[in-house]
Amino acid sequence: MKRCLSGLSCLVLFLVAILVARPALADVQFGGDWPTTDNAVGLDVDGVPRSIALKRLADAAGWSLVVADAPTDPVDLHLKNQPPRKVLSMLLAEGRYVATRDGDLVSIRKGEAASPPARAEQPALPVAPPKPPPPAIRRGEDRNVTGGELRIGTDEVAHNVTVYGGSVDVLGTVTGDLSVLGGRARVAKDGHVQGNATVIGGSLRMDDGATVDGDVGVVGGSLDRADNATIGGAVTNSGGGTSNGGRHHHSSASPDREERSERVEQKGRLRTLIEDVGDATTRAALLFVFGAMVIALASKRVETLRVEVATRPMRSFALGVLGSIAALALAVALCVTVVGIPVAVVGVLLGTVAAYAGVAAVLTTAGEALLRHRTQNPYVHLAAGCALLLVVGSIPLIGGLVKAAVAFIGIGVLIATRGAGILPPTSRSQDAMSRP
Repeated sequence: MKRCLSGLSCLVLFLVAILVARPALADVQFGGDWPTTDNAVGLDVDGVPRSIALKRLADAAGWSLVVADAPTDPVDLHLKNQPPRKVLSMLLAEGRYVATRDGDLVSIRKGEAASPPARAEQPALPVAPPKPPPPAIRRGEDRNVTGGELRIGTDEVAHNVTVYGGSVDVLGTVTGDLSVLGGRARVAKDGHVQGNATVIGGSLRMDDGATVDGDVGVVGGSLDRADNATIGGAVTNSGGGTSNGGRHHHSSASPDREERSERVEQKGRLRTLIEDVGDATTRAALLFVFGAMVIALASKRVETLRVEVATRPMRSFALGVLGSIAALALAVALCVTVVGIPVAVVGVLLGTVAAYAGVAAVLTTAGEALLRHRTQNPYVHLAAGCALLLVVGSIPLIGGLVKAAVAFIGIGVLIATRGAGILPPTSRSQDAMSRP
């Protein structure tokens, strides 16, 4: 009996010694004025850095947060109705921190590591070589889309991506910001935007599994966000439409939910198609209105352009390509000096208006070729040309080539006719015209 009691006493003393000697893995010290009771909060994050999770906790608790040396490792939390102080302890559980509160202001800083207890010197053990740092993610190049289409593949990395009146599909990684101005962008499954996403007069679609680490802002556009799309920052929507409130559901998928997700995806595709058709129709209508104004105000000059298009279209195309390159080089040269910048801006504006006038003449000529045997009305010819460009321009790959060809021919006829006779001919041209 005595021998059993002696063994039990040794076991108890051994366990007590282990518990006393065991160091704490984490120590969060709370200083300042922390209330005994506080409103419970909920936090639902999945695979985001702890710094972003701290920001979302501060938003939920109504704090103003100042963090020094915030942890950046990813964390998953799915909490409901928990004290903010307890959630803060869980987020800072991987180190020593001091959290000080003054009213609604909470500051977090690194705490000093506790000095280890003194112990007898032991022979130095061989130190393992440090692990090599993980390879840095390459920054990638800036990508711009103007009236065309761009696809960032699964293994591609781009930096800042800007869309002007075109479309982009992000399947890979964007290390900077995604900006959409009058165009369409889609972040597909496993697509990752590490910066902010801004939509002005366009549309942004986020599929299940898409991620935007920063903020998402929508002004006069639309945001189509799937259930499992992740946005690390705030979502601001001013005057735009948003489908799917953006709530995250991390429970296991059920057949009903899969069917619902499929319906939402099909609805998003249909909406994107409708938006694309509506945008193309609007651009064609605006081009018709502009062309009709040009025909009404300068019908003789438009007739000069039409004759040049019908007579020498390939020459006009070549002149348009060369003229565009020369105009771009001239604009760059003017922007070198401060005085030349306003001249370049005015020149670009006037050149754009003139180019649209040339495009209207090209479309009127194409409509006349189709409807010459039915009507001689130039406005009907212009409408037919705009409708033809709308239909042909919607064909993938071919549509972009046709639009570019029309634009270059429109610029070329302006060069060939010296702005439809606005600029006087040179002496060499006059001599050539006077020869029999």
